[in-house]
Amino acid sequence: MLNSLTAFAAFAGVLITVIIGTSLAMCWYEHRMLGTRPARRTAVGHPRRRESAAPGPAPASAAEKLLLQGKPGAAKSQRLLAIQSLGVLGVPEALPFLIEWSQEKDAEVAAAASKSIREIHLNPRR
Repeated sequence: MLNSLTAFAAFAGVLITVIIGTSLAMCWYEHRMLGTRPARRTAVGHPRRRESAAPGPAPASAAEKLLLQGKPGAAKSQRLLAIQSLGVLGVPEALPFLIEWSQEKDAEVAAAASKSIREIHLNPRR
């Protein structure tokens, strides 16, 4: 009886070591080879979002993201939505860009930028 318990304890110890070692090796591989850390769970148990894989610094605010979407060269519909959204947000930091865009050749973009400038002056949010 003692020999079977000893063999079972040794087998269970080896099995637990293999399970823990495998999970540690997988985490090490993901961090070392892929350059990421595994998703950690929050207090509620939901995995945290991983950072964007896009190179360079990420925009810090909604206004910065909208300014990037409103740049010349983007699709016209995207630019118009971004410019209108900047007016709704009412962030004064967007004014220099909106003033520049209000002088564009495209009448719709210029009108949207002018309207956003008026909205920011009438209802500043910050």
